[in-house]
Amino acid sequence: MRDFNATWVAWRTDRNSSPIPWRNFGKIDILVNNAGLERRADFWEATEEDYDAVLNVNLKGVFFITQAFVKNRIQAKAGGKIINISSVHEELPFPHFTSYCASKGGVKMLTRNLSLELAPLGITINNIAPGAIETPINTKLLNDPAKLKALLENIPLKRLGKPEDVPRWRYSWRRRNRTTRPERPFLWTVD
Repeated sequence: MRDFNATWVAWRTDRNSSPIPWRNFGKIDILVNNAGLERRADFWEATEEDYDAVLNVNLKGVFFITQAFVKNRIQAKAGGKIINISSVHEELPFPHFTSYCASKGGVKMLTRNLSLELAPLGITINNIAPGAIETPINTKLLNDPAKLKALLENIPLKRLGKPEDVPRWRYSWRRRNRTTRPERPFLWTVD
């Protein structure tokens, strides 16, 4: 994808696979961690397999891809930016999705801790915690009129968010910097 004279790269990764080929992407300044997996289960019925799957994608993956990115920026002797996409459920309870909430709460604390640890390296890190967004993770909700109606009654806009609502930082950056356009590639990780 091309935008702002920069290259955006979607990279689906598994840290157990081959190392990330940073040099194939050119200069990388921004990492966006946008992974999300949830498994519904009563707490007392949740399996270790489901728990591991959720935590591996939502927290462990974020931890280690961020670590790889930081090592890359240290080697390049340059700062960088990390944006973690979490969930409103880092704060709000979500019955029957305890592992999901724990993983997103972990992303929030990881972000807070790394904001202090990485600042001396010139690397900033931020966390975006959207509410319900019309994405595949919410397919069952979108297809259940009763549950969707109940949820929408608690949302001031009376609608779920749309994927384009989340990356507004891109557009606000462009408006504030009309004369300056980034010319560096970015890396956007997704699951």
